[in-house]
Order: sequence, then structure tokens, then C-alpha cells
Amino acid sequence: MTKIFVYGTLKKQHSNSGIIKSGIFCGAGQLPKSSNFRMVSLGAFPALISADAKSSQDITGEIWDVDDATFKNVDYLEGYPTFYDRDKHMVLDSDGNEHWCWTYFLPDRDNTDQLKSVQGGVWLGRLDSSYGSGDYLDGIRNAI
Repeated sequence: MTKIFVYGTLKKQHSNSGIIKSGIFCGAGQLPKSSNFRMVSLGAFPALISADAKSSQDITGEIWDVDDATFKNVDYLEGYPTFYDRDKHMVLDSDGNEHWCWTYFLPDRDNTDQLKSVQGGVWLGRLDSSYGSGDYLDGIRNAI
């Protein structure tokens, strides 16, 4: 089994959650600000990008334990390694326990600093103010 941290469409009740439904939900998780990421909107889904200490955020999501086949499916969905990259990061559960989880992020690319941050590092899907705002295509073009 492999632990992953999900913060967007793979979370429960979101459009791609079915991909990991065979996994074990370990609970809510938070990628601490010290990991130096900020969450940005690509319109229909979020991404994590590198950030300096001033602009980094605590990122809220979920911790899942998945089998190898599911992990490969998540890699495919995330476009790993050509779109998203991934690395292991320490994620805290709601009790403060540490979990080393694979976390997907956009590699450093030009213009990612122009992407709109997701408020509070919590993506709300269709309820998010930046969902479908048109930033998706511009974000993709600028991030690639």
C-alpha cells in the first residue's frame, strides 16, 4: 500500500474520487506551510506550486492508502511525470500524527507565479470562487 495526499478532484465527493474508492481513507490531512507550496487554481482543478516562505500556505486535503494499481491510475490522471511531478512530503492528520505521503505538484515553470491562489489552501470544487473562471486554459498554457 502507498500513502497519497489528495487536495482536489480526488477528494471525497469530488469528480475523480471514484479512482481511489478502493483505497483506505486515513482521514483529513494538512500539508504544512513549511513544505513551501501554495495552492493555485487552474479553473476546474487546483495545483500546488513552489512558494517562498512569505506566500506558502497550509494545504488541506485527505490522506489515502492505495494499492499499486490505484497508485498507477492516480499517476495517469495527474499526468505524472509530464504534467504534475510528485514527491513524498510529511502530512499531518487531525490528531497531529505524521504521514509520509506522495504529493502531486506542478514543477517549477515560467509564469506559475501569475496563477491565482486558492484562498486558505482549501479547494472547494464547484463551490470554489475560482472554479471554471476561465483561468484553466490560461493556467495550463502558462504552466507548460
